[in-house]
Amino acid sequence: MSPLLANILLDDVDKALEASGSCFVRYADDLNVYVKSVRAGERMLARLRVLFSSLRLQINEEKSAVAHVRTRKLLGFTMDYEAGRKGESARISSQSLTRFKDRVREETKPTRGRSIEQVVEGLKEWMPGWRGYFGVRECETKEVFNALDVWIRRRLRALILRQWRNGAVIYRELRKRVVQSWWEAEVVYRAVGVARHARSFWGNARHPAMQMGVPNAFFDKLGLPRLST
Repeated sequence: MSPLLANILLDDVDKALEASGSCFVRYADDLNVYVKSVRAGERMLARLRVLFSSLRLQINEEKSAVAHVRTRKLLGFTMDYEAGRKGESARISSQSLTRFKDRVREETKPTRGRSIEQVVEGLKEWMPGWRGYFGVRECETKEVFNALDVWIRRRLRALILRQWRNGAVIYRELRKRVVQSWWEAEVVYRAVGVARHARSFWGNARHPAMQMGVPNAFFDKLGLPRLST
């Protein structure tokens, strides 16, 4: 009901902005108006205060500001400019990325006592929806999605290392998983290197031996969603 009521109440604001030729975007009660200067922005904010007051509404002063377009967000996106490209492009806001990472960190907490399969199941419940929402501008988000995929798999490998706990188990598990080349001196050397630094979970998570022992295909088989395609 909230977006519907906002559209009814703020229809007069839309018409006033359209009549003035202003560039703006509104969704429910989130509104961004784009002007060319700080002075024009201050005039527009003062005008909006009057418009909202006439509707017996009040602007949230804590969330409102006259600022550069790159510093403001709308529905999880920020607007940016690209050299050699006309117009603006939408990018995932830093706040949205922070919230995403915080949620992944919560899901992959070692103190929650869940198996890697259970952790992946938890990620599967919401990651596809997040990707579907922010993937509407895939040309701007592909690089970000690739980096997030790498980061998530590293978090999961670090969790697996924590569950293996000590160097002897880490060495045994890596030797067992790289079955096609377990006898090769290079694999043994790498497994020993990880085992010697058993408590360096985050650092070892990107070690080549972990990449071989717990490859991306392992997570694909568990059904871990990929943000990048």
